[in-house]
Amino acid sequence: MNDARARSELDAGSARDAEARLLRDAARRFSGAGLGPWAFASLKLRIDPIYRELLRQGMLPTSGLIADLGCGQGLTLSVIRSAQRQHERRQFPDGWAPPPRDVELWGCDVRRPQVAIARRALGEDARIERADLRTVALPSCRAALMFDSLHYLDRDEQDHVLDKVGKAVEPGGTIVVREADARDGARFDAVHVSEMLRAKLRGQWRQRFCFRSGEEWTRKLASLGFDTRVQGMAGRTPFRNVIIHGVRRTFLSGARASSDAASDGCVSQNG
Repeated sequence: MNDARARSELDAGSARDAEARLLRDAARRFSGAGLGPWAFASLKLRIDPIYRELLRQGMLPTSGLIADLGCGQGLTLSVIRSAQRQHERRQFPDGWAPPPRDVELWGCDVRRPQVAIARRALGEDARIERADLRTVALPSCRAALMFDSLHYLDRDEQDHVLDKVGKAVEPGGTIVVREADARDGARFDAVHVSEMLRAKLRGQWRQRFCFRSGEEWTRKLASLGFDTRVQGMAGRTPFRNVIIHGVRRTFLSGARASSDAASDGCVSQNG
């Protein structure tokens, strides 16, 4: 019994070491872009569970184009490339799903400084475009990722972007959305306060936000032909975030459900 427990603890320790090594490798890419981008990447990758869960749970395709919409400085794309490298070296965490093998990475963001950091850090490992989600022409893709970007748009803009994404994702492909859950009281308030502070630090005093509940995001994606599941994704943060993972149905049966049900409505907040 003691030997079994010791082996279990050793395996868990090895998995944690492999995870830490992977995330350090992903953060290291940003050291060439300056101390600030590297420090942000190191902290964000350590405390935010979305990056490791994306890989651990096997939410990404094995091949095809992965599009990161609102990619920021490219953390997710860096993690994917580091995961491939660690897997090839047989240093990948035990118990995790294998990472994507043969994928092209594409990201877009409207913020010029973030795009510059992403391009410098990722080089030829990913194609980064400076573009607005509302107007960018989306490439056909096997997976679309949208982390903490939709709430900067108003409701009509959110629907327009998601409609575009629904058409861009190939049948059998996936969409992964991470957003705050507008129906979770104090923990949602923590998200709202954090976003207001960040907007003010960027000088965006008039920034408005539009949040929805996890159920509303799920209904919207289902109306676009995705079979979805939702789970909490807060990690070591005070925030109430949820992740919606959807797989686009190969064949759509019947008419799509309306995403504008009377019970739906975004929680709009002034920044």
